[in-house]
Amino acid sequence: MSFHRYFLSKRVGNEQLVREVDRKRHRELLMVILTALALALAVLAYAWQHFEMIRIGYQMEEFRIERERLLKSHSQLVLERAALTSPDRVEALATRRLGMTYPSASQVVIIEIYEKGQARRSKVTGSRGIRVHRDRFPDDPLPK
Repeated sequence: MSFHRYFLSKRVGNEQLVREVDRKRHRELLMVILTALALALAVLAYAWQHFEMIRIGYQMEEFRIERERLLKSHSQLVLERAALTSPDRVEALATRRLGMTYPSASQVVIIEIYEKGQARRSKVTGSRGIRVHRDRFPDDPLPK
């Protein structure tokens, strides 16, 4: 048996052929792409919420630690303030450092404060009246 080979000498030009647009296939492809996009967005939304909750959890823990530190510092400051403002300490500092002493009876001036309308025949200005009783200390060096 002999084999003959034949070759076509004429070239077939398929460049001019244009395939028809299959609208049904394009619609199916579009639906698949939209479904995949919706699924991807749902997964991204879930992942974002999950990681955001983890981040907020860590932040809450940091705030809790900071709050405990601040409460401890506050309690130390309250104790320090109580120690610094104790009457015995203030009196000791006033006498030692500032040289203060208790006033004598001639240095004391008693001031009575009356509400408006209750002042007893004294010159009252403003909403509160002040009456100074200097007659109780005859040796008062201040002018009457």
